[in-house]
Amino acid sequence: MNKTSRLIKIIIQIIILTVLVGGLAFYFYNDYQKSKIIKDSKSEIINQIITLKIVRDDLDQRKINRYRKAFEVQTKKFLADPQSAEAFWALIKIEQIKQLVGDYQGAEQALLWAVKLQPKSYLAHGNLANLYFHHFKDFAKAEEHYLKAIESNNPKTLSYYLDLHQLYRYFYKQDTNLAEEILKQGITKYPQTTDLMLVLADYYRSLDRNQEAIEYYQKVLKINPQSQVAKKGLEDLKKIE
Repeated sequence: MNKTSRLIKIIIQIIILTVLVGGLAFYFYNDYQKSKIIKDSKSEIINQIITLKIVRDDLDQRKINRYRKAFEVQTKKFLADPQSAEAFWALIKIEQIKQLVGDYQGAEQALLWAVKLQPKSYLAHGNLANLYFHHFKDFAKAEEHYLKAIESNNPKTLSYYLDLHQLYRYFYKQDTNLAEEILKQGITKYPQTTDLMLVLADYYRSLDRNQEAIEYYQKVLKINPQSQVAKKGLEDLKKIE
């Protein structure tokens, strides 16, 4: 074997060795990061976040495998740097997967961590509010996080006004006028959106406050003359009168 061949062989061996060492280093670094985090004072919370607990018994194995695979990807992103922006988005996806498998306690911990990373995130607060409202029936916490979610001016928070209306109307603080006021707040912030107006008109009808219902149906028609809901509402109220 000539010198050139030997040199090429040595170079190839060095490249292979470098790749192997790099791969092992990455594996041990990730393992170290995980171990370091697990050993800290928040180990129980971390464990809850990175463990996929299958609670639902109606999932087939194919779905479970798909969820596990997606979950593993997101937990690796989270553990790489639990204080980063990437960790925030990983937590949002972790929470979504946990809800799909019925692990609501784990979903709660993922969202609470996300809120700490981005205290003004409407998405994290809104998801947490939905969790407290629909799964834990903790209406005080649901209200708290819905209100934090709507502090932003993002139009995507519109649905949270409707959620709060439902919360106040049927479950919580029903001896107040909050079910009405929260819709009015949303209408003030988003004056060209008719969804809240239609719900408020329906609410007034349920209380026999028909003149106020008519007022809001008319406001809807000024914005959207083709609204069949508003037209039907007005027709029904005219029949009553």
